[in-house]
Amino acid sequence: MPRIPDSLSETTTITMRLPVKLTHDEVHRYGKENARLNQQLEATLREKKAAMDGFKERESKIKEEANRLTSAIVSEQEDRDVDCTRVLDWDLGFVRVTRKDTGDVIEDRALTQREKQTKMLI
Repeated sequence: MPRIPDSLSETTTITMRLPVKLTHDEVHRYGKENARLNQQLEATLREKKAAMDGFKERESKIKEEANRLTSAIVSEQEDRDVDCTRVLDWDLGFVRVTRKDTGDVIEDRALTQREKQTKMLI
């Protein structure tokens, strides 16, 4: 390399990012710090999973209720507890179940063997 006369030269110190070999102590310290960070990450992931599970459960309940309402809206009806009258007529051998609110017959059938035996026990 040709020598540049002193009058035309300038020397300054600059900083550049270059590879530097780690010392044994630095490797050990970085290893401990990395292990601590991995533990912290695992704890954070467990917290995230627990939170997500909670959100999934809430989301599921909301969807379930929305679907129930959608079904009721579309069909314009829903299942409810309704008082009914059940008549077991052993003489004629039939059972009739009637809604108390509308008087509609819900069930009209022959007595089962078990129902017929119930009469004998009375």
